[in-house]
Amino acid sequence: SNYDTDIFENILKGIQTETNVNRGYTGLLGSKDPQGIDMAYRVLADHIRTLTFSIADGAQPGSQGRNSVIRSILRRGIRYGKTKLGAELGFFTKLVDYVVDEMSDFYPEIKKKKDLIKNIIYQEEVRFAKTIDKGELLFARESKKLKQNGKNVVPGDIERYGFPPDLSEIMAEEIDMKCDMDEYNQCFDKHREKSKNITGTDDTKIDFGDKERVYLVDVLKINETDDSYKYTWKDISVNCVGLYNAKSKEFVKELNENSFGVMILNNTPYYAESGGQIGDIGYIKSDDNENEFEVTDVQHFGGFVLHIGRVTNGAIKLNGKYSTGVDYDNRRKIAPNHTMTHVLNYGLREVLGSECNQKGSLVDADKTRFDFSHGKALTIDQIVKIENIVNDIIGQELDIFTEEIEYSSIITVKALRAMFGERYPKTVRVVSIGCKPSDALKAPNDNRWFKFSIELCGGTHLKNTKEAQKFIIISEDALSSGVRRMVAVTYDGAKQAILEANELEQEIDDALLVEGSKLVKECARLNDKFANAYIGYKRKHDLKKKMKKLNAKSLKFKQKASKSLSKNVKDSIKKVIDNLKSDTMFIVQKMDAQVDAKSLKEGIKIW
Repeated sequence: SNYDTDIFENILKGIQTETNVNRGYTGLLGSKDPQGIDMAYRVLADHIRTLTFSIADGAQPGSQGRNSVIRSILRRGIRYGKTKLGAELGFFTKLVDYVVDEMSDFYPEIKKKKDLIKNIIYQEEVRFAKTIDKGELLFARESKKLKQNGKNVVPGDIERYGFPPDLSEIMAEEIDMKCDMDEYNQCFDKHREKSKNITGTDDTKIDFGDKERVYLVDVLKINETDDSYKYTWKDISVNCVGLYNAKSKEFVKELNENSFGVMILNNTPYYAESGGQIGDIGYIKSDDNENEFEVTDVQHFGGFVLHIGRVTNGAIKLNGKYSTGVDYDNRRKIAPNHTMTHVLNYGLREVLGSECNQKGSLVDADKTRFDFSHGKALTIDQIVKIENIVNDIIGQELDIFTEEIEYSSIITVKALRAMFGERYPKTVRVVSIGCKPSDALKAPNDNRWFKFSIELCGGTHLKNTKEAQKFIIISEDALSSGVRRMVAVTYDGAKQAILEANELEQEIDDALLVEGSKLVKECARLNDKFANAYIGYKRKHDLKKKMKKLNAKSLKFKQKASKSLSKNVKDSIKKVIDNLKSDTMFIVQKMDAQVDAKSLKEGIKIW
């Protein structure tokens, strides 16, 4: 067996080290390996090698083409490590080190891209970790019901478990069942068609107005939602006081499985979209796990918080008691982007002046997008200064303070940054970085508060600026007349941008050493990659110089090659002319496949 060779020896030992499984690889097969431990060793060793080389070659986990294969392989490996070897989150990423140590002497490319490979695998591990426990619980529950009813075929709508189809097939085989793959293919085709027109479909559109508000207040007679729990970052027990079916467009007493709609709760820890920050995602379920509602969006409607989503298991009933499950991992990605949006606002004021005002923002798990008033494009020096200011504040490890203060009082603080013209309640939430809002209120005209970011904000934030780790500006563009838009990333997004930039720079440096037709191909490929690279603005500005050098080298080769071709064409045509017979009516001459139109024209002129 290949797994008994020295190529796999260190990788297999690494699997034992990183998973803490109680025994090493022994090479057992089939019935001699009843717990599937040696099979798991082989799966992990094979898959981590495949992933390391594939990602180094440019593939990434995704939903299309080869990328979907990469995601499937990665998720299968993660599940085997977790279920068979008891591995914890992050183990699969660590296995890359063992592959690189074993193979990089022969394949140096994987060593150059090790950090990028590990980051991509870790991001997928984190994503899949949210799915695997929930999916396995749902799969186990439904397969048990099927067996109790004398059935051994799992229906084809297996995508809802969150696993790739081949992994669902393996899970079914482990309990002597099968997946209906014909039905799966039909479901997949329907899903693909539906995805083309997913926006605004009647079955999922939520459009509340006066009619719905009258029903909530006068018919259901419910109070506005208490969402103060959103700042505690803890899940709570709740009552369902309102239930709406998106398909029938009416309030109901029960939402059945696969129904899309709205849950309204008496209390909620969910953050509803506001102030530029997107709403939370997660689930709401019964204590016995038999009934679950997946929350895909959260919106404000007057004083009510609308939890929008779909019933993924069982049924949700009006007046039922449930527990929340906010996806705090997702919120932890949003928080650094939101806090650094405030610091960015501060940095823009420092560099561009106090006349630079916020015009809008969008904060999600991937980025912060900030619109601001300014009459012209920022220079590279200005962008670098702003980025440095933000990173300096991260490095200062400043605490973030939040306080509830009367609006009429806090607006007396000269250093306050607010969207003036907006309507605010009597009492507002003040978020200040590096100083307490109440301290600023004691001396509202003191200019020293301009050294800090003080804003009105109801969003969820970090406790200390150091948690953001890194801030990188990705782009700066015109949005409209007098308004600019800046996009930036923090935390994992910043790490990814740095890794991608490092990889791109290495590829450009390598291409500069290449000659001939290979240089032309590499230049074309890198021009496309450079144009679409999601990397820092400053880094892209610097790499543009190297790309200019690469393009110049490629152009010089093409010009030289074109001259050579042109000469060959002329010589070839001259030779034909010299050998013409007086009665020749026409000529057919085969030319080199690389001959271009310009060279042919030059040759024809000889006639």
